[in-house]
Amino acid sequence: MTKPNDFYEQMVERNIGVISEKEQERLRNACVAVAGCGGIGGLSAEQLVRIGVGHVKIADPDTFAVHNLSRQSGSTSANIGQNKADVLGRHFKSINPTMQLDIFREGVLPENTNKFLEGAEAVVDGTDYSNLEATVHMYRSAREKGLCVFTPNAIGFGVNVFVFGPDTISLEDHLELSSGIDPRMALLKLVPYLPPYLDPEIVQKAASGETHIPNIAMPQYLATSIAVSEIVMMLLGRIKPPAGPDPRIFILDLLNRKFSVTG
Repeated sequence: MTKPNDFYEQMVERNIGVISEKEQERLRNACVAVAGCGGIGGLSAEQLVRIGVGHVKIADPDTFAVHNLSRQSGSTSANIGQNKADVLGRHFKSINPTMQLDIFREGVLPENTNKFLEGAEAVVDGTDYSNLEATVHMYRSAREKGLCVFTPNAIGFGVNVFVFGPDTISLEDHLELSSGIDPRMALLKLVPYLPPYLDPEIVQKAASGETHIPNIAMPQYLATSIAVSEIVMMLLGRIKPPAGPDPRIFILDLLNRKFSVTG
């Protein structure tokens, strides 16, 4: 039987050369909290597990549905109706049985936010903003703890990825929630680049809450890869958190060959 240390070393051996052995041990001792286990959260968490982060927290009250099969990690026809966090928990443990995994089946709520963030060094926001108050509370609590929150969003053939840090403006200030703006319209501020080729009628209905935002698989992987790369590089001290006051923003559209990074 392979010993835990031997298993982990074999699992991450192909990382060495890009990541040093000392850096890999740093990742093994790191903890990242991932809110939401859908397309964004699930793929983010899986990459964190595979890169060798030793402690991952995941949270989601939702269950897998047929429409999730097109893009969400862990979703199969066999687990339709099952809690996403439970399914991903089993999936991640099958990848790295030696890892520490905390599951919050109730999602991230004001009453469990401190426990969810306890010990974490970075936070991924993969929520669907159906409970905006709870999400804002999570960002506020992370800010108080000096944590960066990474917010990957996929749109069209591209992505908008935000990094909010202790020295940037808060999420609620970025969304201008204190102005009394309709929360659904406020969330459009997390999509600074809206690809012009999207169906305008569907975009309008999505903005008004009449339908869901259209999503395809590839940019989900792209957005989460950017976010997880930022997390790993930050944990290893290769890059610094955004200096502020604005969040760091990545905009990338593969169809229109557009790319920019600010902050």
